[in-house]
Amino acid sequence: MENRRTSKGKQKIEMKKITKEEDLRVTFSKRRSGIYKKASELCILCDIDIGMVIFSPSRKPYSFASPNMRSVSDRLFKRDLPPDPNQAMMEAQRADRINGLVQELNHLKLRYEVEKERGKRLREMLAARTEKGWWESPIDDLGKEEVGVLIDWFNEMKVKTSNRLVEIGSIEAPSSSSIAPNPGSMAPPSSGQ
Repeated sequence: MENRRTSKGKQKIEMKKITKEEDLRVTFSKRRSGIYKKASELCILCDIDIGMVIFSPSRKPYSFASPNMRSVSDRLFKRDLPPDPNQAMMEAQRADRINGLVQELNHLKLRYEVEKERGKRLREMLAARTEKGWWESPIDDLGKEEVGVLIDWFNEMKVKTSNRLVEIGSIEAPSSSSIAPNPGSMAPPSSGQ
């Protein structure tokens, strides 16, 4: 029987000051990145400007701003500075880059789900094949890649058996029609060949 660790899973943390210095640093680091992620998502979803400064327990400042800290602080303090001519172009490029990354992320998520489903089907097929010999599995369940692997394996077995027959005394290699495989004596093909 396997020894498995049992954990309490994700639990609600009581809101009180953390006393252990190492735990304090780790919690700050994790929560800071979580706040940045949420702020970034809020900027993208609602098309807003955000600026924040966080001081670590060691008094080191960390900041996050979108589009940038200067424009956010100018808006906060209502400074009417002349607009930066490059600002609009930089904002357009930033917005294009973000949209491109979001599209790429969505595409990768979709591919991940497709591959996850494919892996599930392959595991099911493998489980079905281990219950009986691979040669007894319906060929209709095989995909293009699997059929290719199977054909390659059969061609390789044909060459090997022909060579073996020549080795053990047959004068000429038999034709392809005279070789009748005995499925009980063959090992199943592996995708590594």
